[in-house]
Amino acid sequence: MSCIQHYTRSQKGGRQRAFTLLELLIVIAIIATLAAILFPVFAQAKEAAKKASCISNLKQISLAFLMYTSDYEDVFPHSYDYRDLSTGLWHHVDWFGNATRYPDPVFFQLYKYDMTQGLVYPYMKNYQINDCMAAVDIPAPFYFHAETPPVAYSRNLSAASGSFSLSEAPAETILIGDVASYTSDYASTGERYALRRYPTLQVGYDLPIWLHGRHPSSSAVVGWLDGHAKAQKISPLSFDGSMITQAQSEQYQLGFIHKYPRQTHAPASYIQCPNGEGTRSINTASCADFYYYLRQKPAAP
Repeated sequence: MSCIQHYTRSQKGGRQRAFTLLELLIVIAIIATLAAILFPVFAQAKEAAKKASCISNLKQISLAFLMYTSDYEDVFPHSYDYRDLSTGLWHHVDWFGNATRYPDPVFFQLYKYDMTQGLVYPYMKNYQINDCMAAVDIPAPFYFHAETPPVAYSRNLSAASGSFSLSEAPAETILIGDVASYTSDYASTGERYALRRYPTLQVGYDLPIWLHGRHPSSSAVVGWLDGHAKAQKISPLSFDGSMITQAQSEQYQLGFIHKYPRQTHAPASYIQCPNGEGTRSINTASCADFYYYLRQKPAAP
């Protein structure tokens, strides 16, 4: 037998049987099942990573605020305005940047921020931590210049302004957190969406700036006045006197953290709300709970 004949027979005898169609379908089904199981796990892991990054950001920012206060007799940074006489333009200086205010025919003022001139920047040395990975799809405020880096957090104006030092309960007082506002576009098309909001988180029915539960389980990451940061589940709004309904609040994940049960009263009656609004009377169907936003804590209702 020649070498060529022997090689040919060996090749024929060594051929393997191909997969049948049924076997291919079974393999594809197994792969699809594994993908269906693993892809949601990967998505959850990605969201958990975003939340961990956000907690790290707000931890660093909170500590930067506290380092600032240690250099300024326990007083928090206070925003201010000044006019540059060489250009005639006004500037607004805040905790995260220095804005040049340009006249704009649509928005009256257009703010272009230099993030390296924020009041707490010397203690951060990195303005990229001012943004949240989970907020990349949220539009910037209309009055932000296009070149301004994004900001996803706002400080608590009630508890972290320059007018006072530390709170009586710093571990229970919000310093800074994930925030958004509920708004319509400036062109008045009727479209509504969550909007990035800067630079202060204010409480009250005429100031629609709320914590934004953009992390898993509708949680918002919050930095507290004692320097720690953690994710908090927020409750949707459910009181009258606001520009947003409870359904819209749930849709856009906007709300508050509650210390006490919310108080409900008859509509259109002026009442004293015990949950943190101090001595202010408001015309509303129920009271929000502003306990965590106030420097001086109200008594339990």
